[in-house]
Amino acid sequence: MDKLISRAVELVEEELDRANEQYPLFASPHEGYGVILEEVEETENESLSVTKCLNDLWKNIKSDNKVSEYESVLGRMAQSAILAACENIQVAAMCRKYIQSLEDKEEK
Repeated sequence: MDKLISRAVELVEEELDRANEQYPLFASPHEGYGVILEEVEETENESLSVTKCLNDLWKNIKSDNKVSEYESVLGRMAQSAILAACENIQVAAMCRKYIQSLEDKEEK
């Protein structure tokens, strides 16, 4: 897990760099909040999709459905889990950007 956490931190830094190249620091606490809120909502949507897939998987298991139906649900679940992870990386990057924005304002 330590190696995965270390790689996630690297991805957060990469996302922060990308975001900082594209957009300026947050102009206000409200803007920072709004950007983070949007990313959190996107994370929640993907997490809900993972949960829905888990429920669908259980329905398939209880119904003794074909393995191919399990694979379809598992593929969708894996994709949603990856997207949720990406959204969480963006949440972490935007938290870091918010901190940078606050520090920048203190220096001025």
